[in-house]
Amino acid sequence: MKARQLIEDVLAEHENATGNPRAILLPLLRTIQQRLGFIPAEIFTEIEARLGIPRHLSYSVASFYDDFRFDRPAEHVIRVCDGTACELAGCRDLISIFSAELGIQPGEVTGDGCFRLEAVNCLGHCSICPAVRIDDLVFGRVTASEAPWLLHIVQNGGERDAAELRQRAALYDEFPKAAPAERRRLLGTQSASLTEAEEWEAAAGFATLRRLLGRADPAELVNIVKESGLRGLGGAGFPVGKKWELATANPPPRVLVCNADESEPGTFKDRFLLRHRPLLVLEGMALAGYAIGADRGILYMRSDYAYLRPALDEGLQAMAGAGLMGKNIAGSGFSMQIDIFVGAGAYICGEESALLESIEGKRAEPRLRPPFPVQSGLFGRPTVVNNVETLANVPRILEHGAAWFREIGTADSPGAKLFSLSGDIARPGVYELPLGTKLHDLIEGPGGGMQGRFGFAIVGGAAGRVFAPDKLDCPLDFEHQVGNGSVMVFHAGRAPIEIGANLLRFFSRETCGGCLPCRVGVPEACAIMESAVADGLSARQRESFELLTECLESTSRCGLGKTAFRAANELINLTR
Repeated sequence: MKARQLIEDVLAEHENATGNPRAILLPLLRTIQQRLGFIPAEIFTEIEARLGIPRHLSYSVASFYDDFRFDRPAEHVIRVCDGTACELAGCRDLISIFSAELGIQPGEVTGDGCFRLEAVNCLGHCSICPAVRIDDLVFGRVTASEAPWLLHIVQNGGERDAAELRQRAALYDEFPKAAPAERRRLLGTQSASLTEAEEWEAAAGFATLRRLLGRADPAELVNIVKESGLRGLGGAGFPVGKKWELATANPPPRVLVCNADESEPGTFKDRFLLRHRPLLVLEGMALAGYAIGADRGILYMRSDYAYLRPALDEGLQAMAGAGLMGKNIAGSGFSMQIDIFVGAGAYICGEESALLESIEGKRAEPRLRPPFPVQSGLFGRPTVVNNVETLANVPRILEHGAAWFREIGTADSPGAKLFSLSGDIARPGVYELPLGTKLHDLIEGPGGGMQGRFGFAIVGGAAGRVFAPDKLDCPLDFEHQVGNGSVMVFHAGRAPIEIGANLLRFFSRETCGGCLPCRVGVPEACAIMESAVADGLSARQRESFELLTECLESTSRCGLGKTAFRAANELINLTR
């Protein structure tokens, strides 16, 4: 198909909701890649002719994201996760098996063009390691004996085999054992997946939305959330009601963005919500939009979660059919449209301003602040960016009230939290527990205990804090450490330096390169840690690492560089 005709066909399928041609750039590039398997050079010439975006700018954007390919396409792409939890589960052996079966190394394509093999950062399935993504299907707990079968069935299977493949992909993606109902604030009393509109309605879903739209004062809803003490549950912990209040102090039109670009090793609780409670997330977005006066909502989803999109699309269609989405929702006079935006592979999009840059069709490099997004965000409009888990709490808080939410948790960290538990643990998974729960109680309770003797844990993501055995009684809350709720547990036989090297490989791959300290410093620190795996850290290397840490903390443009060495430094200290 000629490039010009292909672009015309794709543009006909996408509505440019903002009137800005840059807003269509990433969806356009994603669709071209899906149809052709790569992005040919002539596409950029046609983009300039059709959208007026200079070739060097559109290519600069495309080359920033990991998902886009410009070389020889492959019919199928195999991505083996080498994140922290998957490395513990033997992903290196799995990569070797795929390499031997295909006769290629990671980054190469087989001679017949059938398969491309890649080792990739965390796929967000840390509870079912090792994880492998083949095209748009993610497989958990893949064994060495399964690898040849997967290759054969992908290449040669018929419709029945394809159905078996889909069933195998969903095998371990189940609702885990939940905490007692009285200790939950988010998941409610039902410990089961609720994905269909009918079953969601039967469980009193959308009741709060129907009750409040057009009847409640939006400012009062902001105040209820503010009084509840709900804090941003993506890691930063900023008071949600305060953020909403700051946004409403700026003139409309306003935008609400749901940040579903969860990409950090050990973090998978947002995927859990999108998989098992998609309509709760959408209801939370609609209520938040009403509270802040947003006429547009965007759910920005990482591309590795794209297989979850159909349930979200069906949910939006069901809401529109029930009069709960679109113009004059439920006769309230309030109008809002929610769209799904799938990213293209960039961890930095978890940073809110980088996420907005991505939606605007740019390289996802964090913005300098001020202005903050609540002042000038998406295309200059006041914008609230909230995490998936944060927005999923909104319907419950507005249904039961601020005091109910504060009944559990601590004074400064009220409510409950979803914890992503992975590593050397008997029952990895997502568990909802009150904020302030001790690390020991999480491990020995829902986690089922250690596999081996406790060595250390990393709490709050790859840039989190290291908990040694003397911190097992430390509360998991915002006053101490909770971050995004990720808890990666390691037995005493694990080498801290190896874990630190794995984390720095992740940050080295994911730095956006927008500032010199991070672009140069993170790969340099990664090289030091990788050399130390075999030889240990010399006094000179320790000094170099400390200098790099000081430099990045004081000069990096965003939080990635400022915190990239935090856990690695604390892991080094465990070896002293």
